Formats: sequence, C-alpha cells, structure tokens
Amino acid sequence: MKTQTAWAIFFLFLCYKISQLDESRRSELLGSVKEGFESIAADPVGSASTYWENLQRSGGLNLIIAAVGAKLISWNIKRKRNRKTEQQKNAEEGNQVNTQELKKD
Repeated sequence: MKTQTAWAIFFLFLCYKISQLDESRRSELLGSVKEGFESIAADPVGSASTYWENLQRSGGLNLIIAAVGAKLISWNIKRKRNRKTEQQKNAEEGNQVNTQELKKD
C-alpha cells in the first residue's frame, strides 16, 4: 500500500469517527486539538521536550527505536539484494558480450 493511500484511509476514518460524535463531544475534541496546536506554535522546543519526556516515561520511545531499527535493517537488506541482482545482471551482460566477441573471431 502506498503511503498516500494509507494517509487517505486514515483521514477518512478519522473524519468518520469525528462525525459520529455528538455536537458537545465534537466541539470538545476539536477544541483540545486546537489548543494543542496553539501550544506547539507558541513554544515548539518546550512542546518537543515535553513530548520526548512523555515518550520516555510511557515506553513509546522503545517502540519508536525498534521501528526505526527495523526500517534500517529492511533498507540494508533491500540495498544488498539490489546490489546482488545488479552484479548478476552485469555478469550476464558481460558473458553475452564475451560470447558475441568470440563468435565474431
């Protein structure tokens, strides 16, 4: 699944869930989201440090580190696989060139 598709599905689901709330809960939710964005805009460094501390305290930081590590490993494996297929492709092309040269002689 493409990243854009995943984000579109997420936002559609979020809009659906928000639309299912009654008016008081919806305004309460949107008000808290607005306050969150305003606090981040007012003090981005303080908000980031607070978020970082909350991640450390809750254990979410370990999950993020594990996810980043898994992504780096997958990129490494993909890069090795691409390099190996490229070498095989170059070797096959080299063999074809060599056999063509032998046939000409």
